[in-house]
Amino acid sequence: MNKQTRAYLAQRRREITRRIRQTRQQKGWTQQQVADLLGCSRKRYNSMEGGQTELRVTELDFLAQTFDVPIGFFFEPVTNRKP
Repeated sequence: MNKQTRAYLAQRRREITRRIRQTRQQKGWTQQQVADLLGCSRKRYNSMEGGQTELRVTELDFLAQTFDVPIGFFFEPVTNRKP
């Protein structure tokens, strides 16, 4: 993988995790609440939301269902609008 591709993928990961964090905060939920729903520790969820741990497709799908948004919502550009 070349440097440009790695940079692009890193940027997309940041955008997706920012979208997840933004949605969770707009719902008024804590990281612990979402971690409990996912069945993982708050530490693991924190690392997923922070971009340190790769999200599995199944986890992203579960988050979309939990937040009541289409999965494609996480791939849209981050704005200030509410989901």
